[in-house]
Amino acid sequence: MAKKTKYYLCAVIKVQDKLFLMRPIKENLADVPFSFPGLKVKKSTTYDIEQLKLAISHKYQGEIEVHTFINQHEIVQNKRRIVLRAYYCSLKKNLFLDREQIDYRFPTLDKVLDLKLDTCDLLVAKQYLLFRQVYDGELSFKNRPLIEFNELDEYLDALVFFGNKLPTKIIRDFNDLIRSSASIHQLRLAMKFILGVYQLKYQDFIAYQKKRKKKKRR
Repeated sequence: MAKKTKYYLCAVIKVQDKLFLMRPIKENLADVPFSFPGLKVKKSTTYDIEQLKLAISHKYQGEIEVHTFINQHEIVQNKRRIVLRAYYCSLKKNLFLDREQIDYRFPTLDKVLDLKLDTCDLLVAKQYLLFRQVYDGELSFKNRPLIEFNELDEYLDALVFFGNKLPTKIIRDFNDLIRSSASIHQLRLAMKFILGVYQLKYQDFIAYQKKRKKKKRR
């Protein structure tokens, strides 16, 4: 039996060096995870941005500017497939939030992962934090040691190798991240994140490279 799929949109709203996260106030609040604000939608992506803006306006009397699509993350939860499409946004008009209904936080970037996040929202948060220079538009060529360039070239080759299993945008974002101020440590974590989310084995790429080298020697 096919799994029922639910589609959601969310806004990753950055205010200075903080992100906006929220959760409904319920019993056993400590067990309720935080998430990014958004809404449930149909499968089509045609009106994502308009729907997201309207939802923020109607639910919280706020206004956002949508800058870029981050990614679509999927999980299977309670025999249902959950699809969350995330957009990077900034706040144009402050949100109105009822403290009796909503528990909300503005954690600094280094504290975001200290909060308990819903499963899909956790993936979105991790991706934003790892690729933040790309989404923030902080791209500037960084002089790197040759050993780093060689390592990063290998990562790009691996992403091309796995290309049909990856969204084109995540490959482009990683390429842009290389051109940013991101440290080699951050880039390694970003690569590990991509492989983990899409369940890819780097060893498969290494094995492919070895086969190619053997053929060239013949």
